[in-house]
This record gives sequence, structure tokens and C-alpha cells, in this order.
Amino acid sequence: MRMPFKALTVAACALVLAVSGAEAAPVKWDLSSEYAPTSLPGRVDAYFAERVKALSKGELDITVHFSGALGFKAADHYTAVEDGALQIASTPFNRMNGINPIFELQSLPFLQSTLDEAETLDRLLRPFYDNAMAKNGQFVLFTMPWTPQGFWAKKPVASEEDLKGLRVRVVDLAAVQTMKAAGADAIQLSWADTLPAISTGAINGVLTSDDGGLSAKFPESGLTAFSPVGFTVGVEMVHVNREAFEALPAGMQIVLLTAAGEAQTYGWALARKTIADNIEKMKQQGVAISEPAPTFKDYLRKSAAGAIDDWKKRFGPQADMVIELYTQAVQAK
Repeated sequence: MRMPFKALTVAACALVLAVSGAEAAPVKWDLSSEYAPTSLPGRVDAYFAERVKALSKGELDITVHFSGALGFKAADHYTAVEDGALQIASTPFNRMNGINPIFELQSLPFLQSTLDEAETLDRLLRPFYDNAMAKNGQFVLFTMPWTPQGFWAKKPVASEEDLKGLRVRVVDLAAVQTMKAAGADAIQLSWADTLPAISTGAINGVLTSDDGGLSAKFPESGLTAFSPVGFTVGVEMVHVNREAFEALPAGMQIVLLTAAGEAQTYGWALARKTIADNIEKMKQQGVAISEPAPTFKDYLRKSAAGAIDDWKKRFGPQADMVIELYTQAVQAK
């Protein structure tokens, strides 16, 4: 049963005001993540919590609960933070389908295939995110990227023919539409349900990042080929309930925002370093890395046209305006 948010707020305030002498009792928050501590977001979330504790001198203590330990899947986080069941959570934007089309833009196929492109789009979209999330009583503290997405499978996926018979796990509607148009059997699953589906043979491929596959130990599950097609770059946000944030003392709010800025810088830099490190890790684990031909990437881009058109309809008549804003920013670099 969820604790009513007002009760949570009162409890937080009580902790802040329960002063004994000159010292207040620490404020304790729980941060929910569906991913393992070894994943890119897991490492950044841990860094963020460490910086909050250090900068606040222990007055604000955030415990990160990895691998869905609190019972929330990533798709539950947005509503849980809105309701106050969670003060703070770490959530990929592509797990927020159906909430607001602006959250789906960053995961449209081949719109952003590199970290530089993803960082440019993320910077441009922050005002849009803040506008949408204000209506749900929360806001973005910071973002961090995954590495670019490709196919994990039992053999390289490098041609149109390789897609036939591929039962591939995908995470969102745009990927489902694109994979089906390309000739694969797309199955939308949460991350927590992905490994069981591999072990039972329900899927024989996963569309995700190299880092996601390594942190989940895909090679040990028989997926020993990775094809880096640059389908998209997943971006994760850490978001906070605004009332819980505003219940903190002003100094503690500054600590939280400072630690968030440090974590964002750390996370994007870590992702860039991780790309090179992961290539070596995959080689050491016997993973076959196959760079798909440009013709195959072109085929996948054409297969994504319907998904992009569908997103534009959901977003509304200004969809091309927002995409053009991003296109011009990329071309200006």
C-alpha cells in the first residue's frame, strides 16, 4: 500500500525540524532504479548519492535501490513520483510511452545515433520536459545516456535476411513499429523480464546498448554477437517530486541541485569512456562485433518512417518545428 504523499511530506519535515541541540536528524530518501549497479545509469546514480551525502555532510542521505528492489519497474516510476510513492527515481525516457509525446522524441529511430547528437537533443528538450512535468508535480534533476543501441543476438544481425526469424526484445512503440516493418518479430518487454525471456527462448535477440548487454551478462545467456547499428541513444533521467524537494531546507535544495549538476557531467563523460572500454570487454568475452553495411542501416531508416510519422501525429502540428530545431543545432556544430 502506498503511503499518502502528505504523510511523506510531514515525515520529511519532521526529520528536518527534529533538532537536538544544533544538529538536525538526517533526511533519508529512496531512489528507485530498474537497472543493475554495474550499468551506466547504476554507476551514475551511485555517484550522485555519494555526492549528495558528501556535500550535505550526511544531512541528506539517498539510498539507491537497484534492479527494481523496491518493487517498481521503470514504467511505474513517473506515476510513483507524481503520487509521492517515491521521492526520486531513475527512469529512461523510453519507458514513459503514453504520458506525453515529447518524452518519446529522443528515442525515435536514427534521430540521434551518437552521444554528441544525444547530448545536443537533450539540452534542447529540457525546457519541453520541464513544461510537461510541471503538470505532474515533478522535474528533471539530471540526465545521463546509455551507449548507442544495436542488436544483441546469437549471430550477427547485419542484413535484411538476418532479421527473418529474429524475435527481438524492444522497449518502446517506435522500435516495435520499426522492427515489424523491417521483417523482425518485435516483443516489447521491461528490462526485468528480458533475461527470463532469453532463457526460455521466447526471444533470441535484444535491441539495446552494448553496455546494457554487458551489464546483464548477455554473452553468458548465449547472445554472443553485437551489431552496433546506432538505432538510437537511450537517455535516462533522475526526476524528483517537487513537493518533496520544496520541503527540504533551502541549503539542502542547493546541495541536491549541485550534486545533480556534477552527476550529469560525470555521466555523459563516463558514457564516452565506456564505449571504448566495452569494445575491449566484448572482445575478451568472445563477442562477435560486426559493423553493419550502410545499405542495411538505410533499410532500417526507411523501415522507421512509419513510426516517425505516427509520432508526429501524436505530437501535433508543431512536430516538424521541434525536429527542425534539433536538426539546425546538429548542423551548426
